[in-house]
Amino acid sequence: MWRTDLHSAAAPFAAAVLLTACPPTGEQEKEPFDCELGLAGDAPFAPIVEGEPAELILGWQGFLWVELRARGHADTPSKARALVQVTPDGEPPNQNVWGALAFSEQADGSWLSSVMDVRLDNSYDASYYAGKGALLAARITGETHECVASARVTLVDESPCIDDGQQIVCPEGDDDSAGDDDSAAPVESP
Repeated sequence: MWRTDLHSAAAPFAAAVLLTACPPTGEQEKEPFDCELGLAGDAPFAPIVEGEPAELILGWQGFLWVELRARGHADTPSKARALVQVTPDGEPPNQNVWGALAFSEQADGSWLSSVMDVRLDNSYDASYYAGKGALLAARITGETHECVASARVTLVDESPCIDDGQQIVCPEGDDDSAGDDDSAAPVESP
């Protein structure tokens, strides 16, 4: 009980530290640039709308993660590093560091990042997280500029595969989480 209460209290604090941390000693303060977060599956890029569903991805070795991208404007660095974090409501934050995040310029003059994923605590399956609200946050740092962005989402699991904690079981003929029949004959293009 104490551990759960500690984690619940620590989550907002950890998100605040990510969003307000000072640069390491000896490192120059960076100029801010505007950025926003979007879910990786969105094409074209769309900023996250408050409470928008974020699909839990079931990946290798049963890990669950959320995929996102960032869009920057004006002084976006072409190469950067990122600290990304997902904090499900009532849970401690989970974070990844991306040491080589790339941005590519888009036709509208904005810059779109490569895909970033944030793995969740592997102690739980997707049914534990599905339906929970979560805070996604990112601190993206280039050589001279940085941005901080966050967005609230609702975690969802729309995959037809089931992870019972012992094995991942997908519908017959489907060996991934796409929900399609992988044994179907490929469609040939003319």
